[in-house]
Amino acid sequence: MALHQIIKRYIEIDQLIRSRQSGNADRIAETLGMSKRQVYNYLNALNKIGEFVEFDTINQTYRYSREIR
Repeated sequence: MALHQIIKRYIEIDQLIRSRQSGNADRIAETLGMSKRQVYNYLNALNKIGEFVEFDTINQTYRYSREIR
């Protein structure tokens, strides 16, 4: 996958998380046309760079656990 496509995926995932409409990993995968494993890979990468993502079990959506700079 080309770099611009990878960056586009990060932006799309970020937009879903910020809007609090991401749903679970299955929903993100379906929305973005990717596998659930790929979703987890992107979320893990975000966590590794310090943009901590967690699943909000009450609202059934992903969210950033702290404010994004």
